[in-house]
Amino acid sequence: MKEVMKYVVAVGITALAMFAYMHDGPLGLWSEERAEEVARVAPSSSSSIAPTQGEEEPLIRQAITPRSQHSAAELADIDPASIDWQAMKERYWDVTFGEDAMLDPASMRITDFLPEEIAAYNKLHVVPFNPTVEMRCGLMRLEGDEQLDIPASVTTNCVPVYERPEHPYKSLSIDELRELVVLNNDAEAAEIASVKAPSPEERLDFALRAAALSGKSGPVLIAAREAGWFSVEESRPDAEVVADVVNYLVLENVAALMGDPRALPSDEDSIDVLSKRGMNQEQIQNVLSTANKIAFETLKAMGEMQRDLTGATSILELTNV
Repeated sequence: MKEVMKYVVAVGITALAMFAYMHDGPLGLWSEERAEEVARVAPSSSSSIAPTQGEEEPLIRQAITPRSQHSAAELADIDPASIDWQAMKERYWDVTFGEDAMLDPASMRITDFLPEEIAAYNKLHVVPFNPTVEMRCGLMRLEGDEQLDIPASVTTNCVPVYERPEHPYKSLSIDELRELVVLNNDAEAAEIASVKAPSPEERLDFALRAAALSGKSGPVLIAAREAGWFSVEESRPDAEVVADVVNYLVLENVAALMGDPRALPSDEDSIDVLSKRGMNQEQIQNVLSTANKIAFETLKAMGEMQRDLTGATSILELTNV
């Protein structure tokens, strides 16, 4: 365990050292307070549909199965860069409000992802995307609250039906997932643990492991998007906000260096945050340059992990520029 951990620890130390050089004192990559600020609870996919008394329960199936113009072999070899990911964001704006639709929990409500998009996602992630093929909807009674003067009501509740059963690892405890990762170098377990682990530090650890073991950028990009949900309240010290921006951009840059076309290494929203904190153009460019340098060192550490644990060198080859 310690031998594996040394790589991830080295990544964190590098990031802290680089930031400390630019600002006053080292700031942690993560904090429990920040974890509470950015926590996003996905809607339950297992909600029961309860019929109301005296009423017949309607069942509404909304099934859309787009057909592909490509063969199975062509889909398996698809280039993720061939997908217009920005157009997908715009297509599902009413559902995910500009977030990458397939990375957002609200994707469970989308039934018409294209086969090409699903195939491209699978090239970038360890655990294949499990699309919703239909939504089953029925009436559900909501109990009222007399003390709060809230009357009972009836609403429509919809439950997604997925193409495949849930991945078996998703039912495992975090301890069981840790064991699979440490003893078996299981990339799928690491990717699932990167979402399920209780602390942000451990989620980041598992994300880097999943990406290193598989050579795929998806786990890092998911970690980047979690890191991007930080507070920009004016009451927060400038150094803390800048640290959060750097941490987010480091992960976006790692994903970009791994060839992920969805990555935002020079995210305009982050630049806007820095500008609102009084940074001039030269200082902003220094932040972007520093994030890229830290990302490169992070990628090298991930490459060493991949080589030592799997024998593969695909990530190290990306650093031989």
